[in-house]
Amino acid sequence: MKTHKVIFVLDDDLCIRILMKHIIESFGYSVELYANPDEALKNFHHNVFLIFTDLNMQPFSGLQYLKNIRQFSKIPIVMISAQGELSEEIYAKALGVNGFLTKPFSRDQVLQEIKKYDLSDP
Repeated sequence: MKTHKVIFVLDDDLCIRILMKHIIESFGYSVELYANPDEALKNFHHNVFLIFTDLNMQPFSGLQYLKNIRQFSKIPIVMISAQGELSEEIYAKALGVNGFLTKPFSRDQVLQEIKKYDLSDP
């Protein structure tokens, strides 16, 4: 297991968090799940190499989370979005998001995103 590498999953939907946990762990990565953007910010640490975050959450959006993270880190961030959120996706790209997963997504799509950023995994 690649326990030294952690992927954050931030989504206010419990089903998405559980699905992502199962998918990511099946590839050998450690996962930390968060429903609250404030908690995810407080618990950010140096072993995190990738963040998946929902675009639309409460109390603040994935866009706000992206802005907050970008104040101190260039860590890759992949936004999870629903179809039809094109204007928000354009804004997210301007803020420095690295990729998008559009719901519904597949296990292979999640792996593709992880492999883009895990440079130690051939």
